[in-house]
Amino acid sequence: MVCSKYKKESIMKKILFQIANYNDQRQEIFEQVYSKKTQKFANLHGYEYQLYKGPCTYRNCSWQKIYYLNNLIETKKLIHGDRVLFLDADVCIKDINEDYPFKANFNYSIDNGNT
Repeated sequence: MVCSKYKKESIMKKILFQIANYNDQRQEIFEQVYSKKTQKFANLHGYEYQLYKGPCTYRNCSWQKIYYLNNLIETKKLIHGDRVLFLDADVCIKDINEDYPFKANFNYSIDNGNT
């Protein structure tokens, strides 16, 4: 028997967000190339695209996602059943026609290039 609290729920909202706060030519490349393609992907698959370009207050910008997600939860802009897809600013989507496969309540992928 499955408790109703844990029954599979329909997706309320899908959010795709990125953090891009470069102090050099990478910001322009991100905005002219990567961000535009990511926005097309988001629109095609029903994601609300959110881009954080504000100051990075802890360690480096990659840690800012924790604070950003926490703010979404605290302000009730993210609730149980919503999905969040975070992509690093240097990720380029090869095929925008294929959505990210959410297979569980929590999916995690890490690149080991700079960890």
